[in-house]
Amino acid sequence: MWTALIRYGIQTGEFSPVSPEAVYDLIVFSYQGVRMYSRLMEIEETIPKHITSQIKSLLLKEREKK
Repeated sequence: MWTALIRYGIQTGEFSPVSPEAVYDLIVFSYQGVRMYSRLMEIEETIPKHITSQIKSLLLKEREKK
């Protein structure tokens, strides 16, 4: 479902031409990493914000240049 959504965004020009599978892996493993890390110790609020900011930047990079 995630890769289909990313492909759709690429086709409509909303997302940069990226590898949907690679972005999916990045989202899932980042999320799981934050979940696991938060069970071991307290995490700063900025960590999830940094991750989502980078994913957004990756997906919207080409679009923002136009």
